[in-house]
Amino acid sequence: IKDDMLSIASRNLQKYEDDINWIQGNILQLPFENESFDLIIIGFVLMWLDSALDGIKELVRVLAPEGILLLYGEPDYTAQIIYPPNDELNSLLIKTLKTEGAQADIGRKLKALLVQAGLKAEIDLLAQLRSDEQLRNEFEAEWELIFKTSSDLYNIKQLEKMRDKDYENLKKGIKINCVPIFYGLGKK
Repeated sequence: IKDDMLSIASRNLQKYEDDINWIQGNILQLPFENESFDLIIIGFVLMWLDSALDGIKELVRVLAPEGILLLYGEPDYTAQIIYPPNDELNSLLIKTLKTEGAQADIGRKLKALLVQAGLKAEIDLLAQLRSDEQLRNEFEAEWELIFKTSSDLYNIKQLEKMRDKDYENLKKGIKINCVPIFYGLGKK
């Protein structure tokens, strides 16, 4: 966790500050004794780890006997649905995530990772369909990231053409972007 993110979390939870002890650490080397927690909840983390299994194993280390590990929000961008269909844009979005260091298909691996870490595993899936308002709000930032990370894959004119087509679909109200989001529950 970066320092600025800890500051944001602290500001957002200020009314609970007397009940929270903020500790900054690395998921691969947690600063806690073995079997310290009955419940651990993390979200949207595993996709950013080079080794999600190592991260889960470290969480299992600090999980108490009979403890529960709840992993929420691990997406599978390789299975996303984009409408109108655009395989080139879909491929571009996945390459962009990978360029940023993400494991774009981590969601589908969640059950296997929990089992490999020695946990009894249950998983579920939520197909997150972004609203038109959400798509509009995220459009510029999403395309800014695509331009930043994909200029070596496509020339600017190609990217602009894809962006303009995507924007037209958004303006018409026909754009759909649905990303499967996996949730996992592991029990020691």
